[in-house]
This record gives sequence, C-alpha cells and structure tokens, in this order.
Amino acid sequence: MAHVLYFHPRRNILLLVPLLASLLALPARAQTFDLPRQLSFDAAQRIFLENNPDLLGARARAEQEEHEARIPALWPNPSLVFQRNQTSPPGGGIGSENTLALEQPLRYPGEHGNRRSAAKKRAAAAYARYEEEAAALYAELRTRYATGLVAGRQLDVLGTVTAAMRRAVEIGEIRFQEGDISPFEQARLRVALATYEDELEAAKKDHRDALIELAYFLSPRSHAGHHEAEEVLLVLTDSLAYEPLALDYDALVEQALARRGLLAAAAAETRAREQVLRAERYARLPDLAVTAGYRDERQPGFVAPGFTVVLQVGLPVFHQRQPQVRAARAATVAARYEAEQARRRVELDVHDAYERLVSYQTRLDRVAQDILAGSEGLLDDALFVYEEGEIDLVGLLDAVEATKTARLLRIELLAEYTYSRFALERALGVGPQDPSPFD
Repeated sequence: MAHVLYFHPRRNILLLVPLLASLLALPARAQTFDLPRQLSFDAAQRIFLENNPDLLGARARAEQEEHEARIPALWPNPSLVFQRNQTSPPGGGIGSENTLALEQPLRYPGEHGNRRSAAKKRAAAAYARYEEEAAALYAELRTRYATGLVAGRQLDVLGTVTAAMRRAVEIGEIRFQEGDISPFEQARLRVALATYEDELEAAKKDHRDALIELAYFLSPRSHAGHHEAEEVLLVLTDSLAYEPLALDYDALVEQALARRGLLAAAAAETRAREQVLRAERYARLPDLAVTAGYRDERQPGFVAPGFTVVLQVGLPVFHQRQPQVRAARAATVAARYEAEQARRRVELDVHDAYERLVSYQTRLDRVAQDILAGSEGLLDDALFVYEEGEIDLVGLLDAVEATKTARLLRIELLAEYTYSRFALERALGVGPQDPSPFD
C-alpha cells in the first residue's frame, strides 16, 4: 500500500549500512545498478544513500577533513642521528668518536593538549558540514520525487480534459450534421481540441523530464538516468496528500538552532580556533628538543664507551612568533562572527520557510478546500447538457477551461505546500536518517 510521501517517511539508522558499504564497493555496484519499475520513496531513499555521488563525495570529504585536522596534533617524530668524528692521535694510528642517538622535538604539555583538542573540534566540524550537506541533498531528493508525482497528476488532469474535448468534438459533429451548430462552432471546437492536445503533449514531456531527472539523481553513472527512465518507465508509487499543521514558530526556531549542521560546524570551528590560539601562545616560548644515545671513543689499544644527552633550546632572538599569535587571534574573532552569521542564516531560513508554508496552507484551506469544493462534476455535466443542446459552445468551452484551471490550481497549491514543507524541514536540519518533526 502506498503511503503519503511526506507524512509517514520511514527512517532507520540502519540506512547508514549501505552508505558505508557503498564507499567500499562503489565500482562493482555501479556496474549492476538498476532502478525498479515501481519506485516508492523508501526505495528511492535507499538507492540515494547507496549511489548518489554528491552524498558519497560529501562523506569522503568529511573523512578527508577529519584526517587533515588531526595532522597538526600528531606528536613530532624523532630523528635517528649517527655521527662519526675521525682523529689522528699523537702516538700514531687512527682514532674515532662515534655517536648513535635519537633526537626528539618536545612540546609543552599545554600546547600539545590544545592542538589535540582543536583537532577533535575540527573533525566534529567536518562531520557537521557533512550532515548539513546531506540534509540539503535529502531535501532535493524529496523535491525531485514530489515533482515527478506533481507532473503525473498534471498529466492526468490534461488527459481527462483532452478526452472530454475529444468527446465534445464528436458531439459537435453529430449536432452539425443535425443542423444544430454552425460550421464556425464546429471549427471552434476543433481549435480548442488542438490547444488541449498540445498542452497534453507538453505535460507528457514535463512528466518524462521529471522522471529522467529523478533517475539521474539516483543513478551512479552520469549517462544512466535517461536510459533508466526510458527503459524502466518509472512508476512512482507514493502520493501527495494535504493535512494542515499546527506550527509554533518560536519552537521551530529553537529546534533549528539545536540541530542544524551549519550551526554545529560553526560552533565547533570557533572552539577549534580558540584552542589553536592557546596553542600558538606557546610559540612565544623557546623551542625544545632532546637528544640522547650511545657514544664511544676509540683510540689505538682501547675503547671508551659512554652516552650522550643534549638539550636544545631555541633562542627567540629576532622575534617571538607574534605574527602567528596575532593571526590565530584574528581567526578566532572571524570564527565568532561566522558563527553569528550562521545563526542569522538559520533563523532566516526558518522564517522564510515558515511564512511560505503558512501562506500555502491558508490558500489550500481557502481555495482548494472551500471555494473549489463541488467543482469535480462540472465537466461531465457540461458535456451532458451540451449534447442535449441546453448550453451553447461558449458555455461548454468555459466549463472545460474552468475544470482544467480548478484541477491544476489544486495540484499547484498542493505542490507548493509540499515544497514549502520540505523547505521548512530542511531549515530545521532534517536529514535522511531523521524522522519528520511533524509526524
């Protein structure tokens, strides 16, 4: 049984499994990829998680950024040092001094701890950015799927209206032969039919284009979308439906501020730069390194073994690395402003999506549910009374056009309501693994 596309989506954390597996087996899967002929939204979501290159690329970039963020926090590697000094003793022969030691650069404990903390925060920021991008791609998937449903419903409406006009032309032929209508009215009927036939063909193209775009979005191969849509002839099994929502704007804003990846990334990046600033302040202290190892002295007739320990202290003679500290301080200030800008953007996203959704919900309640109620039988009634000769050509054409306008208006309002709902959930940070906050 088909379920409503956006009121009862089934999310499960197990959907992460195919995403992780896809990173290991993408080439093999791409060779065997096929779209099912009947495509539910749940199936489309699974295929999206497994195949969408934007999503997989975003995940890979997050991993890349995580590993790159950890590089500055790594403890410096030691160096193996071998040194040999050859001498000529006064008594003759050859002497030597040999040293084999390890040289280890040192970090102050606070410096290393701050760099490790900054690395963790930057890794968290990388995955928060991934969640933000995944939410955007998920909203695009929902929109593309809904666009296919909308195009299909528009095609149905124009198919019904065109079929009615074909029937009207047949009735007109009979009435013309009976002398009830003039040649002008007969020609006018044919012109009207031609207009609707043209609109029907355009609707078929729009529907086909919507399915091809959805197939391209789901396919791992750049050339496969057109082929899959042509050969599989996608049938979208879910449906659009309208159910008014009770919305609390303040609660929505708080929810968005708590869950948006954009804000989480900005906050983590700010904390990371603060940790980097603390670490850079240690750069004003002398650099330290220690060298320790084996040392021997060889002269003709004896060997004197020993050990060596060297402590190296850098001298801040020409500068104390103040530019690094100032740069880190400026980066921290910039990050705080970026976090504030991210907060404003999230609040604005929620505001715009909320206002749009409320507007279309009001229009649906007023227009589709109230004013247009009872208009479904207008077309059949008009054909019947025209066949009986009780209305003229103008009345028939007005009824056909009014039916088309009313039905397409309902679909348009429902479509915009659906897109507005998706936009609001996107503004709240809803991703592929998250349940809808309105269910």
